[in-house]
Amino acid sequence: MLEKRVDGMLVQPVAQAHDHLRLLADMKVPFVLIQREVPGLVADAVVTDNMFGAYQAVDHPVELGRRRIAYLTTHLELSPVRDRIEGYRRALVQHDVLYDERLVSRGDLSAAAAAESARAALAATPRPDAIFAYNDLVAIRCLRALRDLGARVPDDVALVGFDDILIAEFFEVPLTTVAQPTQEIGQTATNLLLDRIERGGPHAHTRIVLPPRLVVRASSGAPSRSASR
Repeated sequence: MLEKRVDGMLVQPVAQAHDHLRLLADMKVPFVLIQREVPGLVADAVVTDNMFGAYQAVDHPVELGRRRIAYLTTHLELSPVRDRIEGYRRALVQHDVLYDERLVSRGDLSAAAAAESARAALAATPRPDAIFAYNDLVAIRCLRALRDLGARVPDDVALVGFDDILIAEFFEVPLTTVAQPTQEIGQTATNLLLDRIERGGPHAHTRIVLPPRLVVRASSGAPSRSASR
């Protein structure tokens, strides 16, 4: 990209090594981070409020009477991972539900790992009555594993995902999930980058946080409401 003399970049970092981003900063190339933030790197960023999204994902089943909420997440050191585990914890604390580290399963987000995490969750004593999945792909893999284990969703176990991918409403059991404002993120980040390119020179860095929304479907055991689509 630098050899092609691009004017700016939208970047979604997914690795744990970020030397390339520091190179951009050192070379004064305008760039905006989307959906991720990098510790120690001061940069423009447009992100989802992952902490609030996870809070909603856990608050919803607790409000419906579920008290033992398992969380299937990943061990990757990414900002959304850190924020979602904190949102999960805060929702439990808010409802006076004990945070139990044994109910938090960290895997590699593969189909096999998601299935194994679901099996491990169901083997816990007492068994969880709800599962929050780090994203919708983990949720659909969890749904299949629960079905294979004879657990009914949502009768035995409520299930909530994150992202609201296009097929979430077409799962075997339509998925309650947290929808990210993807179009708004793209538009906001692009407008911010174009502004940086046009102005040039040093500037105060901007961090824009956009709110997600809970989309209620059948997997949580609650009827749809006006906020759902």
